[in-house]
Amino acid sequence: MFSLAENTYTTQQREDSLLSLLKSSPTVDEQIKLYKDLAKMYRQMPKEIVYLNKMADAASSTSKGHTSLYYAWTNLSRHYYNRQNRDSLIYWSHKIDSLAAAQNEVPDALFDARGFICQMDLWDGNYELAMNRAISLYNYARDTKSEYGLICCNENLGLIYQEIHRDSDAIVAYREGLGLLQKRGDNPNFEMQYMGNLIESYLRTGLFTEAKELLTRYDEMIRDRERENEEQGTAFPVDRCRALMYVFYADMYVLQDKPKEASDALLKATPIIEKTEDDYIIFCYNFVSAKYYYLIGMYERALNIMEKNKLTEDETRTSELKVEILEALGRYKEALAFSKEVVEHTNMLHDEAFNRQINQLRTLHDLNNQEMQAYELQLREQQLHTQKLLMIILLVVSIVLLVMLYIVYKSYRSARRYQRELMKDKEALVESERQLRTAKEAAEHANEMK
Repeated sequence: MFSLAENTYTTQQREDSLLSLLKSSPTVDEQIKLYKDLAKMYRQMPKEIVYLNKMADAASSTSKGHTSLYYAWTNLSRHYYNRQNRDSLIYWSHKIDSLAAAQNEVPDALFDARGFICQMDLWDGNYELAMNRAISLYNYARDTKSEYGLICCNENLGLIYQEIHRDSDAIVAYREGLGLLQKRGDNPNFEMQYMGNLIESYLRTGLFTEAKELLTRYDEMIRDRERENEEQGTAFPVDRCRALMYVFYADMYVLQDKPKEASDALLKATPIIEKTEDDYIIFCYNFVSAKYYYLIGMYERALNIMEKNKLTEDETRTSELKVEILEALGRYKEALAFSKEVVEHTNMLHDEAFNRQINQLRTLHDLNNQEMQAYELQLREQQLHTQKLLMIILLVVSIVLLVMLYIVYKSYRSARRYQRELMKDKEALVESERQLRTAKEAAEHANEMK
């Protein structure tokens, strides 16, 4: 999915700098980090494999390197998935499974690697195998209560729904997974991948307002990744994502019958497309270009794009567009013959066994939602019970405090009363003493007069 251009001079400088640090005998943890940074610089390039393997070797030398091993092996799985190398993908997936079983843990990496295998089966047309893997993985995520596992499974579910043209169901799955992913907030790359899939289903179902809102957010995240590339020397495929964004905009404008805006968007995508080797991006660009030329009545050019790029091979939507173009050109016999091929392919996608599996996965998804809702309801009830208990405790404490304050107040009032009475007694005593002293002085004066 992610291909990159050749190294720049700046990238070479960064690599040299990191390699020089590795020569200075750093600690194992420092080595792991340096190899990780080097691998990020060469995403989907041959050097990425080299540095990820070295990172894994360094992580294997320490008992605390499980997280780094999972990281390295997951990215190796992703690399070989993008290269369509099934054997290597399965090898690294099994490595992750073995470590997880030995450590008795359920790492995120396990769902990444198994999800890649499921998706590869789907793209290869092995629908039954892809469905079996998706069902198995969904059960595992549900049983282990893995939030990240549910995120990956919702993506797989959405991709399967998209492939069989059930985009309304795909939207439900993508929204659920994207919501969980955004709540975690720790994987913007995966988030962008999710958003791209969701935008595609929004466009297919005519939800243009939702698509435009998501495209705006997608553009912001592209700019964020671009800044990271410049500041940290990472190699996120900014151009690839930007080209896809322009293609999405062009598709939206074609569907809205806005040829001028569609043309502008395609023009922005063209220079990036000319430099890329990404098959998916090229396919999307050519398909939307054909739709654009069909919209403006240039049917021959639209048909030429489709036939030149072989867009109609095992792809129902492009095949349907070709039929429409042939009919617009008045080539009805060819359109009829090709329509039969489209119908046969559609029937294959909707055979009884396949529909049974789809419904099984849909049931699993619904059951999981029901379990999640039941769990959330139970959690809310527990929270309400806790709140009630806290309220009772606070009420009791408040009453005790009020009683204590009342007792203290009464004691204070009594003390003040006693104090006032003592003051009166003291004043009376002083007055009595003064009177006695006056009487004494008078008696002494009388004696002196005698």
